[in-house]
Amino acid sequence: MHDSASTANAAKRPGAGLPRQALWASTLALALLILAADLFSKQTLWVGDPFPVIPGFFAIVPRENTGGVFGLLAGNAGANAVFIGVSCGAILFIGWIFAASSARLGLPFALAVGLILGGAVGNLVDRVFYGFVRDFLEFYVEFSGERHVWPTFNVADAAICTGTALLAFRLWTHPAESP
Repeated sequence: MHDSASTANAAKRPGAGLPRQALWASTLALALLILAADLFSKQTLWVGDPFPVIPGFFAIVPRENTGGVFGLLAGNAGANAVFIGVSCGAILFIGWIFAASSARLGLPFALAVGLILGGAVGNLVDRVFYGFVRDFLEFYVEFSGERHVWPTFNVADAAICTGTALLAFRLWTHPAESP
């Protein structure tokens, strides 16, 4: 049972009062947009030789990531099958949480889930069809004659990280409304 204070707080949330169908549509539309952007970027930029975009800071460097985030378990036999299974499980779990909580948690939650789902499916497509994830965005700095590189990533990775950060922030700022 909700008290009047929690009802008043719910009305102040962004997206509060949106019908469940609108939240689902927003989530699926964003997930499909992320998936399309990820696959398109991989088809157009994950080709040929590396090239600098902003010399000394950012380059397009096609890489095969057989591991997980930041190359975790890269090169291990069977790792791809494990990551496919984990990805499928995570997609189902996130979908289940979303189905159970979307109307209560509103638009920020729906958008976070859309980012995470779109990115997860984009990387899952790579793992199923290529046996690895196609990464190509590389940020780096050069100083003292050394190149310091952030792990190479792709649009799907950026969406997953952004969605996870948005979801964590949402749950941290509204702990009583956690799924």
